[in-house]
Amino acid sequence: MTATRDRGGMENIQVPAGSVVVGVDGSPSSEKAVLWGAEQAELEHRPVALVHAASQTAATTWMGAPGFNPATMLQALEESGKAQLQAAADTVHARHPGLEVYRVFDHRDPRDALLALSGKASMVVVGSRGRGPMASLLLGSVSLAVSQHASCPVVVVREQDGEGHGGIVVGADGTERSDAAVGFAFRQASLRSLPLTVVHAFWSEQDEGYPSMAHEYDEADLEDMRLLLAESIAGPEADYPEVKVSLHVERGIPDSVLLHACRTADLVVVGTHPTNAVYDLLAGEVSRSVLGHAHCPVAVVPDTV
Repeated sequence: MTATRDRGGMENIQVPAGSVVVGVDGSPSSEKAVLWGAEQAELEHRPVALVHAASQTAATTWMGAPGFNPATMLQALEESGKAQLQAAADTVHARHPGLEVYRVFDHRDPRDALLALSGKASMVVVGSRGRGPMASLLLGSVSLAVSQHASCPVVVVREQDGEGHGGIVVGADGTERSDAAVGFAFRQASLRSLPLTVVHAFWSEQDEGYPSMAHEYDEADLEDMRLLLAESIAGPEADYPEVKVSLHVERGIPDSVLLHACRTADLVVVGTHPTNAVYDLLAGEVSRSVLGHAHCPVAVVPDTV
């Protein structure tokens, strides 16, 4: 791994802890991710680390092609990656001239490189689809793998993400399993001066396809849920009194309710819970569905944050 600091010379250095890490591959969604990540770094007064990874696996995509030379192909990939990093750094400097920028070229698989950096990053930002020799094979598996396994929040940005004007939406269930996602959402709403909508979805035994252990909710149950949700956000609400908060409780499929609620949002936040197999299955399905269909950036927040 090679790290180059744009400010203060071209020496090899370690990326500082707490940096906003952004995956760079030259694709349109990656270009949007660079802009989003740089803005986030500016808002939080953090360095931004631009990361491009190209492993030997990528070069072997052309194995067997006429005139194929692995060493030549790896060199070409490295030169292309470093050019993409330079272009991304130029874009960041043009928009945020005071921002501290690091360029990182890594010879590992992109997923491994970004997951390794997530251990000390404040956030990882990636595009939803890549470009280049592995694009047809991966088809978004980098963003999916990183978002499901990173040690820090991961924001996935699409090329066609809308401009947004509906604020921030976060999915919550009123328990401590949602604390990290809710806390993250409050902080982002405060940083960006945006309203926040906290969404809780539930089902009943009348809703086809859902577990029989669920029961039908009446208005009293709905009010209890609203109270539980309100109590669960009391802490961050007190920490961020400037954030305008609304609660939304609705019967329905959780990912469908979230997707409807965030259709005009600037950001939607979902959580993951890696230590509970049943909950992780449900939460993972919700986060993957939202990742695949939301029309705004999606933040996936591990509950250990």
